[in-house]
Formats: sequence, structure tokens, C-alpha cells
Amino acid sequence: MTKLKSNSLKNRLLAPSLRFSITLLAISALFFAGCNSKPAPANASAPAETYLLTKVDGQSVPCSVNHNGAAFKVNSGTLTFRSDGHCQSSIELISPAGKKMQKNVSATYTRNTDSIAFKWKGAGKTKATLNGDLLTMNNEGMNFSYQRQP
Repeated sequence: MTKLKSNSLKNRLLAPSLRFSITLLAISALFFAGCNSKPAPANASAPAETYLLTKVDGQSVPCSVNHNGAAFKVNSGTLTFRSDGHCQSSIELISPAGKKMQKNVSATYTRNTDSIAFKWKGAGKTKATLNGDLLTMNNEGMNFSYQRQP
């Protein structure tokens, strides 16, 4: 009978260790099963090009604009293209009360020799024209001009 208790004690002491090992093995299997064996393309998310916002509706940035009855100041902006077909627009606005706001919008894009077609996340589509280092687009009735950065 003592021997049975000894085995039971031994089993109870080994059980947590065994459960831990099995759990660790299961987690490892799930982790490695979820890994893609194909390496990601080199620098897939690295910026390919950055453009600086230079004008809004013909006015040099920073400038005050009025859009759909709302007046605000456009302080700065960038449009960054990644080599994987994604881009990010970031514009810093200042409200009439002086509050700074950052508007960031992402998109996928298709580029041709002298144009770019954007599909904005959660919004519509826009086309831009490329002329050397100058990118221009009309978005929601506002004209934006960007200059490619070195």
C-alpha cells in the first residue's frame, strides 16, 4: 500500500511537469505552423518615394483654406509610397481655435508612367498626375501639389 502511495505521489509530481511540456509543445507547434516558410520580399515596406505637400488650391503650404464651409490651416503634409503598392498620406491641420490635428490616410496605388491611381482605405478613388518630380491631384474638390524629395 505504501508503494502505491509512492507511485501516486510520483505521478502527482510528474503530472504538472508533463502537462507543462505538452502545453509548450502544442504552443510551439501552433507557432511554427503559422509561420510562412517563404521569406518576405526585401524591404517590402521600406519607403520607395516621399513627396512633400507644397501647395493646396494654388497656395503655398502652410496656408489657410476653406473646404465645404470649414476654415482651417494646412501646416504640412507628406505622401509616402512604399514599394509594395501601398502609400500613406499625412497632413497636419490647425483648427481656427489653434488645435493641431494629424490626418493620416492609407491607400493602395497603381503607377503608370505619368499617373497614379489611388484606392483610399475607407474612402474612394483618386487619380494623380506625375510631371517629373511634381505630383498633382484633385481630391474632393481641392487641388494638392506635392514635390518629390531626394
